[in-house]
Amino acid sequence: MGFLTQPTPLSYFKVDVMYPTFRFQSRDHHFTSPNQSSLPAVIPEQTQLPANPPMSLLRQRLWQTHDRPYLTFMLKEPLAGLAMHQFSSCPNVTEGRSGWHLPWSTAKAWKHVDHCLRATVYTLSSYLKLRHPQIDRIWDEPLKPSSYGYFDAHPSESEARCRIADSIDGFVVYMAYLSFLICLGCFVGTSRSAVELFKAAQIVDQDLISMLLDSGIGSYGANRARVGVIVDTRQCPWINLVPFMVKADVPVWLYWGVPPFSVPSNSWISAFAPAFAPAKPNFSFASAIPLEDRASSQEARTDFPEVEKYSGQCRGETWEEFQRCCDDKNKATAETPEERDAHENRKRANVNHPQPGKRGVKVYHWEDVDGFLVQKLLTKHDVTVQWDNWSNSQRVYDSYSNVWDCCSDWGEDREDSDDEDGEYLCSKLVKLLIHLLKPPLSHLRRRRMLWGNMKRA
Repeated sequence: MGFLTQPTPLSYFKVDVMYPTFRFQSRDHHFTSPNQSSLPAVIPEQTQLPANPPMSLLRQRLWQTHDRPYLTFMLKEPLAGLAMHQFSSCPNVTEGRSGWHLPWSTAKAWKHVDHCLRATVYTLSSYLKLRHPQIDRIWDEPLKPSSYGYFDAHPSESEARCRIADSIDGFVVYMAYLSFLICLGCFVGTSRSAVELFKAAQIVDQDLISMLLDSGIGSYGANRARVGVIVDTRQCPWINLVPFMVKADVPVWLYWGVPPFSVPSNSWISAFAPAFAPAKPNFSFASAIPLEDRASSQEARTDFPEVEKYSGQCRGETWEEFQRCCDDKNKATAETPEERDAHENRKRANVNHPQPGKRGVKVYHWEDVDGFLVQKLLTKHDVTVQWDNWSNSQRVYDSYSNVWDCCSDWGEDREDSDDEDGEYLCSKLVKLLIHLLKPPLSHLRRRRMLWGNMKRA
């Protein structure tokens, strides 16, 4: 059993914080996502690809393919940047003695980009094989773009245009493959930027590096929107690549099928398994909606404000529904002994509600927006300024995800998810005793004045 398919704890992937789990249901089919708060607008039927699928079919693929995990990295706007913009439309073709073909200058420019991409793929493949031998190469490298005929002459104009269109699709798929390799180099093991990876792999051509970054091939984040993937958790040979895709902000939806679910033990994926829920009314597979136990239907709460993308709160979800979902998720989490010890240690360390430090823990404020409580992430500065404004009953700590939720609207009668009221009361009594035992301020002033007079004398 290889690295990509063996059950692996989440801690192996060095994910700093637990990602939220968004849950969805379409008919009796269940989905979850670690980074997407909604399903794709249209979910195509899950079908097998033919033996030699055309590039146009690969560009439209949303479901996983067993031997092409790199399709996940296709950009929604794949032909951005100065170098790649030349592929954004099919250019005019000319007729010569050998047939119909691209103008020589255009074909030469395309060939240059082709060579640059292939040389980078070769260099990174060699580097990854040497640096990360534990990663089994179970994927097929796509054909080079020139294999589709953009550099050849063809018997008719229509044939030439078809081959050029296939070649453009081939460039898009090959760029996704290179982006996939860069992601592995950046996020497997010690995280690094693409520029640091290029330096480590001895890719020093500055024009090439600029082209890769400008086009989005070597850039990751919200400003580089990618197509993403629906992963069938029951039959994905490269399931352990998913955490690295999430780190690179690639949209991922996990498909679990219909209940009962088969959840691998001692695997990171168990943290994102759907909690069992009774069957819901049938919905169109192309217009799936979130599970009703996470949020009421959009029709019932059309006036609910937008929620932050990675907060974990679904639009229309109340605080009570959010907390109940988190509790269910925590109870269903399969922990290793090390992970259990870590979360228990975090729980003990935060029992007295110390102000969070600058690293690790996240703090969210549930803010009243148009009469609804919306979860919003606070900056470290905001935490420092606002922390003492909340009482213990207005702060809730989740030791599983290492997250604080705070809200000024919560009163002293709020029920805490953890039975720690006695410890909170003890802490308050200690603070009260310290306050009562302090000498009066006037007495302190007299002591300081006396000490100052003695020093001057």
